Amino acid sequence: MPLSRHQPVTVRVWIPKKDEDVSLLDGDFGHISVEIGSDLNEANRRYISLWSKGSIESVKRESKIGTIIAAIRTPGLFSPVEYESYNLRDDMLEEGREPEYTQALYSLDIPKMIETYDKEIKNTTGWVLIGENILLNRGKAHSCSTLAYKILIAGGIKNLFNSGTVSAPNLSSITTPTRLMDAVKEAKRNELKKYPESRDFDTYENDTNNGASWISGIFASCNML
Repeated sequence: MPLSRHQPVTVRVWIPKKDEDVSLLDGDFGHISVEIGSDLNEANRRYISLWSKGSIESVKRESKIGTIIAAIRTPGLFSPVEYESYNLRDDMLEEGREPEYTQALYSLDIPKMIETYDKEIKNTTGWVLIGENILLNRGKAHSCSTLAYKILIAGGIKNLFNSGTVSAPNLSSITTPTRLMDAVKEAKRNELKKYPESRDFDTYENDTNNGASWISGIFASCNML
């Protein structure tokens, strides 16, 4: 079945700001969103972006007490808190900038991704920084990264990996926005090799440092609010 430029899966990543003088919990966690079928009708379109409801400053503040027990008891760090689903405008306002990385894939199974997302979001009990993994919150709560991971896996992203990297550690349920970004980069390289016609599909600039150029207008309008 030929690919269509009208059925992209767009991954956006806000890379954590690095500061050697602060700990992870003092700094920027980063963020990832997955947009499914931006050119499809509204019923078949999804923008997947999971956030905690309210500020995550309490997660940073309370988890700095310094003991494992205190960290485990911190709501939002290991135990779920109420979640919210954002759109692209909300994401950029929350992060205060455009995504540093934007990439579209055209060969993923969109119906399967939609089915998986609808099921996951219905069953998700909340947001948690340390997202779903084999030990914690399995099937109960997600971070933005673990939800994005599940949706990309359902879409068949592993089919775009070379056989030697299909089990790469960058693509596991214990993940982060930047690890998923690295996985998407490799998937995109392989998609272009497998489907060279998709080179002509992208209408925006796929640049890790500059993000998507077409978003600039949206971001400018956000700053005017």
